[in-house]
Amino acid sequence: MVLLKVSPWKGAVRFGKCGKLSPRYIRPFKILARVGPIAYTLELPKELKGIHSMFPVSNLKKCLVEGDIVVPIDEIQLDDKFHMIEVPLEVVDREVKRLKQSQIPIVKVRWNSQKGPEFTWERKDQIKKKYHHLFTSNDGVTKDEGNDGVEVSTSDPPIPKRPIEKHLKEVKRIFRYLRGTINMGLWYPKDSGFELTAFSDADHAGCIDTRKSTSGGIQFLGDKLVSWMSKKQDCTAMSLAKAEYVVLSACCAQVMWMRTQLKDYGFNYNKIPLYCDSQSAIAISCNLVLHSHTKHIHTRYHFIKEQVRNGIIELYFVRTEYQLADMFTKALPEERFQYLVRRIGMRCLTPAELEVLANEST
Repeated sequence: MVLLKVSPWKGAVRFGKCGKLSPRYIRPFKILARVGPIAYTLELPKELKGIHSMFPVSNLKKCLVEGDIVVPIDEIQLDDKFHMIEVPLEVVDREVKRLKQSQIPIVKVRWNSQKGPEFTWERKDQIKKKYHHLFTSNDGVTKDEGNDGVEVSTSDPPIPKRPIEKHLKEVKRIFRYLRGTINMGLWYPKDSGFELTAFSDADHAGCIDTRKSTSGGIQFLGDKLVSWMSKKQDCTAMSLAKAEYVVLSACCAQVMWMRTQLKDYGFNYNKIPLYCDSQSAIAISCNLVLHSHTKHIHTRYHFIKEQVRNGIIELYFVRTEYQLADMFTKALPEERFQYLVRRIGMRCLTPAELEVLANEST
């Protein structure tokens, strides 16, 4: 008589989070015959109909095993691969495992194990594909810059049915950001200039989930900020040059729209300066010949080449430390963040400060 081992299906991610899963054994079975040196044929009951009766010795144990790992056969459900089916109850925590060349989102899952509550760390994509009901509809976080120069969540993080302390900290960071920037704003005096300039920047593969890049762009009339954007790119850029080229095209489209609107008020613009910190992207934009190295870039992103050729847009290289759109692509150190805030013209506009500015402009 031997016990038959079954494997709990959990697909555990072994990143040092948990050890090897303990096997389970079901009731003793009678040995009918020996098949070669490493296998036996067992007498199986009708509950296991459809499962082959021959098992290797690695799946068998003598009856002298601990009682807490023996499970009655009528209390479990087995699939055709002889795996014991256990259902996850909820996702209790989330993390991102950072490897040398990749980042893997993982989740901590609570299972309805026969031995009581059991937790394992699983790959998020695998669990979400099979147990979609465990994840909320707002399962995603976008990030923005906080007033302290670190990234904060601008939408509620995915919170499970039982939120923990980590989720409370994320919500508190949102309120701290709002409280710290409640008086920040832009002031537009009536004697501002109307020279149109733009900056564009990209954070290559900044999204840890999709590895897509983040585009950032700003436009000025004179020295006053009038338009800005921060958006995840639709395509996955294979290089930093492509990511910068994509955001150059998007920023160029915004500049062309502003040029059309201002033309109705009698302002004509040509040779509009557009600053970028990627010499490769500038070279692609100024090269009217389609090179084999850029044939994978979608046709719609070559829109900027026509504007450069017609003399409407002029591209200039700017060093990263003077790239004003840098703050719209990623989190920055506090000193760098505060410097860029001052450069784009944001200031503290308390009621007293607004009264002083109003008196100065009259």
